[in-house]
Amino acid sequence: MSSARCPICRKPLTDAMREARPFCSARCRQVDLGRWLNEEYRISGSETDGTEEAAAASEGPRQGARDRDNDNEG
Repeated sequence: MSSARCPICRKPLTDAMREARPFCSARCRQVDLGRWLNEEYRISGSETDGTEEAAAASEGPRQGARDRDNDNEG
């Protein structure tokens, strides 16, 4: 017997619930998605001071965007 449990309602999971894994149901899956969208979950890590974003912005568009722009020119 599996000791896996739904992370939302803690109900033990069965083989019949494999389509919604790791959740027991579509409802628990939606509850989890709502928590992510409402920013109730956090991924641990250090706060950035904006230097990474500034460096990425100064590099200009990615190669794929440049190729796409060149295709539209002519």
